Formats: sequence, C-alpha cells, structure tokens
Amino acid sequence: VQESKRRLQEGVTSSNNRLSLSAANALYPLGVGLQLQGFGFDVHKECNTNTILLENLYYVDVIEKLLRSLSVDELKTIIEYNVLNFNAPFLSAPFSNAHSEFYGKVLYGHEPLPRATICRSEVSTTFGDLVGTHYLKEVWTADTAKHIESFVQTLEASFETGLDSAGWLDDTTRAKAKAKLSKLTHLFGGGPRTPRLSADNTAFKLAQIGTAVDKQIWETTAQTVNAFNQRETNVLMLPAAILQPPNYDAKADPAENFGAIGAKIGHEITHGFDDVGRLFDGDGNVTQWWSAAVTKTFDEKSNCFVEQYGSMDVHSELTGELVGKLDGELILPEIIADNGGLNIAYRAYRDYVHAVADATKYTKEAGEKIFWIKYGQFWCAKNSDAYLLHLLGDEHPPNRHRLIGAVQNSVDFAKVFNCPVDSPMNPTK
Repeated sequence: VQESKRRLQEGVTSSNNRLSLSAANALYPLGVGLQLQGFGFDVHKECNTNTILLENLYYVDVIEKLLRSLSVDELKTIIEYNVLNFNAPFLSAPFSNAHSEFYGKVLYGHEPLPRATICRSEVSTTFGDLVGTHYLKEVWTADTAKHIESFVQTLEASFETGLDSAGWLDDTTRAKAKAKLSKLTHLFGGGPRTPRLSADNTAFKLAQIGTAVDKQIWETTAQTVNAFNQRETNVLMLPAAILQPPNYDAKADPAENFGAIGAKIGHEITHGFDDVGRLFDGDGNVTQWWSAAVTKTFDEKSNCFVEQYGSMDVHSELTGELVGKLDGELILPEIIADNGGLNIAYRAYRDYVHAVADATKYTKEAGEKIFWIKYGQFWCAKNSDAYLLHLLGDEHPPNRHRLIGAVQNSVDFAKVFNCPVDSPMNPTK
C-alpha cells in the first residue's frame, strides 16, 4: 500500500486512533484482530478495558480492505514471497544475489555487501544489547557522560534563549514550551549493563502492557550511529556511536563540537517542537497546548520553508541531470529541525566561548568559520542516482539540500563569510 508519508506523519496525532481491543477487532478483524489474538489477547470481551493505539486509521482501513479483497491463493503467494524475501540474504547465492540486486542496487544504488559484513550486521541487530555492552566498554566513560550532559545543557539553554526572543510566541505558550523542555529525559551512551539476550523482544514488550511508562528503556543500541527524539515519551537519546570523532571529541575545540554534533543534538531538541512534535506535551501526551494565534503564525512561517525547499531541484551527482524536485510538505519536520538545530548550536557556541575563559584556541573570526566548516563536513555524502530518487519520497531530503537550505537561512553565516545580499548563500527570500 503506497501512502503519503506526510499523511502518515499527521495521522500519528489523530485523537481517533485509540480503540478498545474489541472495537479494533470489530473494525479490523483481519489487519488487527488476528494479530491481537496471536499475541494472546481476548478481543471478544466487551468489558475488556485494554486499548490499542493505531498510528494511522486511514492506512489500517486500506490494509483491511485489501486483505478482504484477496483470495486464499493470493494470500498464500504473498506469504510465500515474504518468507523467501526475509530469508534470501541468508540462503545460497542465487537467492542472496537476487535480493541484493533489487533491494540494494536497483532501489538504492548500493553495491553488494561482503558476506562478513552481512553477518556482523545480523549479530549486531539480533543481539544489539550484548554487542552494545562490549562496545561501551571500549568507548564510553563516566567522564564522557559528564561532558555530554554539560554540553547538552548548554544547547538546551540556547534553545530556551530562542524561546525568550521569539516575539511570535505568547507568554502562555512560551511557558508551556519551557515546561516541556524541562521534562526532556536524557539517555546517553547505551542501554542497561545487563542486556536482554533474546532474538525476539516481543515477550518483553508485551510484559510492559499495563505498567507505567519507563523512560529509561532504550529503543536502540549503543552502536547505532544516529540520534533520536522520542516524542511519545519526550526522550532525547544519543547512542555512544554518534558521539565519536569526527562528530564529537571531548578534546576537540568547542567550534568543532558545536558545529558538528551540537547542530545534530539541536536538531533532535527542535523535533520536540516541530509541526508534529509540538502536538505532544512534556509527558508525551497528544494535546493542543499552543494557542490558536501562535499556531496560525507557526503555520505561516512553516509555509516559507515549504516554498523554499519545494523549489529546490535535485540533480545527479554523477551526470548533473535532473532527478526530481523536493516535496516541501513531506520534509517539513526535518527542515524545521535542521534550521532550529543550527541556530541553537551557533548561539550556544558563541555563548559558551563568551562565558568560559580560554575556551577556544581560535580567534573569534577563525572559530566562527571553523564552526560553519564543521557543520558542512557533518553533512558530507556521496549519493547514487537511485538513492537520490529514493530520498525524493523520504521525509529526509538529500544532505546537500539540507545543508544549503539551512545555511541560506542563516544571517550569521552570511556575516561570517561576507556573502553579498541576494547572492546564492544570502538570498533576500
């Protein structure tokens, strides 16, 4: 089923998505009911007070109609295909090569991976907590954790300064935004020292039903090179792997750290207040805590991003030929976070070097330029045409466009590099 990702993003916040188990089974007996029964739930008890939260009812509606329209033989064929497709990478060469050719080369332009690389990836995925425990022993220390905590607090203070200076916010909404920021839970490094050794976490997750939300549970592994803002729990999660050089180094100059990982962390903080994140409060509940006037202004300002990025063409990095055009609506949450994260990081860097004596080895001019150079290096990437085509349907635009768009919107960048007004990197609109 091909569904607009933008529509799926909006569906997350629908107030109609919570259903009782019996209601979910009555509405979607094939798409939802059978799965619930497979997990051991009684979906026929009308007095059952357990509820289920469906991310997008439109999607579930389409799936239910599709399942009802298929014959038994068609369903068998789909199951057979999925079994073969899932296991193809682990079977003999004809299967693994066919899988790699389509899902790697055709869809994403990736060359086949060596068998050893595939095996390492599977071990890391299947036993992520165990691998993460050993990884943390190599790269993570108490001093690192302390330094990261202080670093993130500096970025949060910068975000709060931005809230104070945002004239389009009213006092009530600004106060609620600060309250949400104050409740942001930090998870840095990796998960518990005692790993869950299981090839399937289903039993563990089912056991959490009916219990209080545990914000200390890691939904990723220490060796994952990424960062996350979990809007449903208001958690900022920074695995150890992304907190490594060249993204972050405790011994590096602040200009380098703020320009690279600082902007990334600022990006994740901003996600809690983007066009989807703003619909969740500090406890992760879906609620409208913005005033109508502030919401209207936010939407108007967001539309400027939609128009700016929506006008960007994507060209082949190999031939220069046009691949397509960005969808400003689809990528809106990411570009809001990109622009917000960059502003947070640059403000935090300037505040930090002003407050801490001898914080940087660079002159003011050199330090500011290093900040921007590191920000650009953070986004360095080389993409095949197939992967660029894939990104045109993804909420994450190509790195080149993320970099150029955010920098074009920065008055500070234009000042540091003396970009003339109306030049490509300092447009008036």
